[in-house]
This record gives sequence, C-alpha cells and structure tokens, in this order.
Amino acid sequence: WAAMLHDLGKASSKVVVGNKVHYYGHDQVGQELAAGILERLRFSGSFCQKVLTLVRWHMFTVDPMISDAALRRLVIKVGEENIKDLLEVRRADLVGTGGPYYRAQEVLSLFARRVEALLTGETVFSRKDLAINGQDVMSFLALPSGPKVGEVLQEVFYWVTEDPERNKKDLILSYLEKFR
Repeated sequence: WAAMLHDLGKASSKVVVGNKVHYYGHDQVGQELAAGILERLRFSGSFCQKVLTLVRWHMFTVDPMISDAALRRLVIKVGEENIKDLLEVRRADLVGTGGPYYRAQEVLSLFARRVEALLTGETVFSRKDLAINGQDVMSFLALPSGPKVGEVLQEVFYWVTEDPERNKKDLILSYLEKFR
C-alpha cells in the first residue's frame, strides 16, 4: 500500500520553476491524502500508521556517507520495525524515476548495509534502551514522579542518540548534573 500511495501528494504540490517541475512537500501532502483513503477503507490503526510513516518519510536522502547520528535519527523517526520497508519503498521510487537502475541498487545496497550494521549494534533507539530509567532520574535529581522526569529522559535520549558510547550510567549521571 505504501508503494502505491507514496506519490499521492504530487498532483497538489506540483510547482513549475522555469522549465523544471518540482513536487515540494509531496511526501507530507501524500501522507494526509493517504490517511483519508486508508481510513475510508477501514484498515487497522497499526496498518495505517505503518503505511503513513512510509509515505511520509519515503523521500529521505539516500547518502551512503550520511553520519551515524543522522542514520540513527532516521531509524528513530520511522521506527526500527519500518526501516527495511522504507528502504524498499525508496528503492522502488528511485528506480521508478527513470534513473540508472544499477546506480540506485548500488547506493541503496550500501545504505542498507549501514542500516543493518546499525540495527545489529549496541545502538539506542528508544528511551527503554538507555542505561538509566525514570527511577534513576528521580533519585539522582530528587524529583517527584511526573512529566519533568519524562522530559529529562527525552533530553538524555537525544544526547545519547548523538553518540551511543554515552549510554553508560556514569556518563549519563554526569550529564544529568546540568538539570540540578
């Protein structure tokens, strides 16, 4: 379904600049249009969420030289469970644009290997993967249970995402000093 709906937003986002046609933001427009279609067809919420995620993010930059941090952010945005499907939608999209098939295959294969290496490594993809939890935050910062604990954990999560080597309790507790 994502492959079929991924370019749905092109018609309403078409812009002609000089003699070139652009479809700025068609991924976001397509996500909105696809949501209406999937809802009318009464697909399950989880199925709709998956398809809409793939439609929304199918235009990610396929750059084999992308930084590890940027690659982790992409996986976090789309979800570890969706990243391989997103690569397939992107592969179909690149091949369908009429560019050289072998080049799309080559670049995506390299990108997919990097994603696979990332997924099999010691990478943090959600707050539950952190070396600390809410109890640690409350204890260290003397905070009561509440939204502030979640905000601090989210901040720690972003910090660790930039460099997974930071996911050590002692390093995180040192980082938490700034919240005192």
